[in-house]
Amino acid sequence: MGQGSDANIGGKSAAQDLGGTPGRLVDEAESQSLISKACQELDSSVARLIAAAERVPQSHHLWSPSPSARNAVEQVAHAAWALEQMRRMILGTPFAAPTTAEGDRIMREFDAGFKSLEEATELLHTNASRWKETVAALSASQIDDPVTLPYGLGEAPRRTMLEAGAAHTLWHLAQLEYLQTVMGDRDWGF
Repeated sequence: MGQGSDANIGGKSAAQDLGGTPGRLVDEAESQSLISKACQELDSSVARLIAAAERVPQSHHLWSPSPSARNAVEQVAHAAWALEQMRRMILGTPFAAPTTAEGDRIMREFDAGFKSLEEATELLHTNASRWKETVAALSASQIDDPVTLPYGLGEAPRRTMLEAGAAHTLWHLAQLEYLQTVMGDRDWGF
């Protein structure tokens, strides 16, 4: 894909699919508003993921329903890993894996290195802070610069990555909540 183009996914460009509007520039006030909202949403999603992980009984932290499913610790570790990869993309470094299969292999190897929820949670806090620092340093003139999306999906305005951090973390929250359901958790969570 050429400079400034967006990959087309299901009739929408990758930028639109990630919440952006291709080709529209923002001013400094709007840029700061987008950044503030993205940081608040990331804080909320990280807190929710950690709270859900802490509700998993310690005896089940490393349990998963199948060999291909992530356990509770791996869900948190993966969310932390992904935030760092997204931060690097925001800085202009594309994700190195050329295919989803290779990306999955890299992610699974990373996730498997974690054996405690505390270790994964600490990394999630660290990487969320680093992500927010990177995002907070963006100027309005940088917000719509293109970033290279993984797996040959083309390019999208950098601002599309602002929503990706919280959205991805929430996807893993949903997986963790389903994992608890599979374990037979009947706690109402109130």
